[in-house]
Amino acid sequence: MINNIIKKLKIIKIIIILIFLINFIKCEDININTNNTNTNNTNNNNTNNNNTIIINDGPLCPSKPLCPCICEECGPPIGRKNSKQIFIYVAGNKQSNYTYFEKDPSVKWEEIDTLALYSNKFDKRITCLAHRNNVKVVFTIEEGSVFDDFKYLKVNGNYWDGYINTTRLVNTLLENNVDGYSLDFEYGNRHGKDLEFSNTLKTLYTKLKSVNENYQLTSAFSGYYSDVLKNQIQLVADNLDYIIIMGYDFINTKIGTNITNSANSPIGLRKIVKSWWMDPLEKKDSAKIVLAVPWYGQIAKCDLTYEQRANAATIFQADCIIDNRTSVVQKPIREILALLNNDYLIFDINNNNENIINNKIINNTIKYSSGILWTSNTQTVFSRYRDTNGDIYQFNYDSPFSIYSKLRSLGIGGAGVWSLDKIIGLPKPIIDAFYFAFSRQVIGDTYIEIN
Repeated sequence: MINNIIKKLKIIKIIIILIFLINFIKCEDININTNNTNTNNTNNNNTNNNNTIIINDGPLCPSKPLCPCICEECGPPIGRKNSKQIFIYVAGNKQSNYTYFEKDPSVKWEEIDTLALYSNKFDKRITCLAHRNNVKVVFTIEEGSVFDDFKYLKVNGNYWDGYINTTRLVNTLLENNVDGYSLDFEYGNRHGKDLEFSNTLKTLYTKLKSVNENYQLTSAFSGYYSDVLKNQIQLVADNLDYIIIMGYDFINTKIGTNITNSANSPIGLRKIVKSWWMDPLEKKDSAKIVLAVPWYGQIAKCDLTYEQRANAATIFQADCIIDNRTSVVQKPIREILALLNNDYLIFDINNNNENIINNKIINNTIKYSSGILWTSNTQTVFSRYRDTNGDIYQFNYDSPFSIYSKLRSLGIGGAGVWSLDKIIGLPKPIIDAFYFAFSRQVIGDTYIEIN
């Protein structure tokens, strides 16, 4: 009996070894490229060398289960997928989390054209996964990553061509197999003087396209812009693949503001996009404009009179004036909706060293929740919560419908969102509705005035 068992185990062992050897031979049939740069393909217009596999610690090739390699999809930058761009930012600790991109139901690859994230601790397997789904990956970078002598530039506010290390920037793309950059300039005079900003874009844009025409360069802008940028706006458009308009953070955070009528992302964005961007640019460049909407909102404690505090109906009736000891705090939509539905999540909103929200508590236990309310002049939603102490807090945020209202028949080049990680954990029907709200079919090809 024992001898028979030993014989069977030996046979199984031999079979396992044979399977491994067969797959190993298949790997040997492939031309292995160990430098992981793919520099020989830089002039190849979206044509992958299917015989080239890049050695890495990344995912195994589906067609060669035992091969220690990354698939050919991690090669050259991919070309443009759709006529309208769906541009998705990812922030926080999820942007380098491969498992999140691979398995989380909030990541709907078929609805995404470009994924923008920061390069810190970047997991190269994400590029492979994205390219396999025909999605570009770009790095979001600020001035400090673009200019060599950033300290000087920060002080003087000037963007000079000579300070851009284009070689270093291109090498970063090659090393990570990503598809380009999304600029997010945040410091000082963002657009320099005269034509400095547009010249900066031209230098970087020209370099990227000379290496590979499928490299993508975008830049984020506020809805309104200064006279300095106004004088460069057409040159800016000429040297970008997409112009990302940040359609958020419009809420007035000054103490004493009535935030019931001050939305994070108001319907007035439509007119801003039309008059500040579509009209000044050549008609063809409307296809480069992408309006990014928020998947987050703000919370503030309302300043109440004695009578309002004593009246339970205040939660539905009064405007919310920002309390003189509370500033506005950002929270993801997933946390706002969880609190609205009394889900047991930990929220961590801190203000003036007070734990305003912890689990389902706002200072004290929540006594009333208003549900979802609507502000007609901004066409956005808000909710209020009243605690047992009589304090009222207001959340301003966006729903799928309010986002749909901003984007429908806008006739621009696409839509985006800040940021994907803020809807993790929401029910699938809500996630699907958020995606539909900024879909290509909603945006349309022609601007239609909507009252």
